[in-house]
Amino acid sequence: MFAAASTPDALYLEAMIDGQLRPNGVTNTALLARVAALPRQPFAPAGTDPALLHLDQPLPLGGSRSLLPPRTSARLIQALELTPRSRVLVAAAGPGYEAALLAPLVAHVTACEADASLLLALRTNLVDYANADVLPFGPAQRLASSEPFTHVLLAAPFAVVPPVLSALVADGGKLAGVQVNEAGLPTALVRTKHGKSWVEETLFESPAGAVHPALAAGEHFVF
Repeated sequence: MFAAASTPDALYLEAMIDGQLRPNGVTNTALLARVAALPRQPFAPAGTDPALLHLDQPLPLGGSRSLLPPRTSARLIQALELTPRSRVLVAAAGPGYEAALLAPLVAHVTACEADASLLLALRTNLVDYANADVLPFGPAQRLASSEPFTHVLLAAPFAVVPPVLSALVADGGKLAGVQVNEAGLPTALVRTKHGKSWVEETLFESPAGAVHPALAAGEHFVF
């Protein structure tokens, strides 16, 4: 059960922005305005301490899933270098915090989630965004897209990016997320697609929750 929407706690949001985002290089004014305007309560389980919502650490959502730290979400979104014409796929979108941040900034957002309770929260949290689609996905389902996405954001930690997901990125497009290596070290990165090749840029080490089951090494996930 996720929290109902409520008035943002301006003090918590201001402290989060000034204490975590700005000192760590988040300078995009439109993105900072979105962070300041978007309460985090609807994206957390009901009863979550408001102070915990704004800490620089993963927020447990139940099971093995968690919400990315706010600093990590903001830096990944900034690294995508979005424009008002961007078509973005948010994979493993969870309750939709990143998708909701993005929606007013881009042309279209497709948010995908498999977990039933998270999918319900995702639909609720994105219902007011006319340019956002919500789709379920799972091992037996394929994500149909009439054209490639200009950007992909993985909203859950991953070990590998499935080829079927990489194929959904347009040439010249970007993919961002937090990769957890074999030693368990989580690193935020952004990849730019050039034909059949990718150029990868390491951004920073990031606190992260567990690797999404569909994005673990050895899995063969179909989006």
